[in-house]
Amino acid sequence: MSDFSIPDIDSSKFKQQKMFVENTREDIVFSLSKYLPHGDLSISASNENADLYKLLYGFSGEMQRVEQKIQILSDNMFPYFANKYLDLWNKFVKIPDSCLSFSDSFYTEELNIKYILSKLFLIDFVYTKQDLIHLAKFLGVIIDDILVGADVGDTFPLPFPSTFGNYYLNGAFDIIIVYDALPIGDTFPLPFPSEFSNSIYNFLSKVIKTWIIPITCNVHFRYKIT
Repeated sequence: MSDFSIPDIDSSKFKQQKMFVENTREDIVFSLSKYLPHGDLSISASNENADLYKLLYGFSGEMQRVEQKIQILSDNMFPYFANKYLDLWNKFVKIPDSCLSFSDSFYTEELNIKYILSKLFLIDFVYTKQDLIHLAKFLGVIIDDILVGADVGDTFPLPFPSTFGNYYLNGAFDIIIVYDALPIGDTFPLPFPSEFSNSIYNFLSKVIKTWIIPITCNVHFRYKIT
């Protein structure tokens, strides 16, 4: 097993780096004029009324468009900055899939991009509890702790005139993820081991079950009691 461990990723640190400065047509004319011999040609290239200047100004429009095309290509070479060809990245990593669909109520383009990055670079390197916590944080879920079902037992916290029995029949195969905040749209306030219907937590559960843990394991979420 590799010693690689997922760092505590802060997506806000991703910044778009431009390959080219936004050059005006005048800037490009000035740059082209520097390649001309000193003398009359150089002087003409700086005179807006000269034919040579007008010729270079005509070239500058095409060069400006080429720079813009190269910038678009460079942006989309890395999925975090993809603004024009995100659909191609989705096809490359096979999204939508069983974890994320464009019709999900919690779907955002940012989550889409983070999931692409996770499938490309992160999911294969989740070895420890801390790795999983960092991956969840990158995907937008803050986890307080991760427990094994066998160490937890029954989790319903109140006396209730009913027998729940041994909820974790195969406790060794259950992973309980403890979180601090209730997800939007899911308001049951107790640490009850239920699946959320259509939320970011359900998405994370699918990611974990699909890509990280053995198929025989289950994932449950419980709200942290403070």
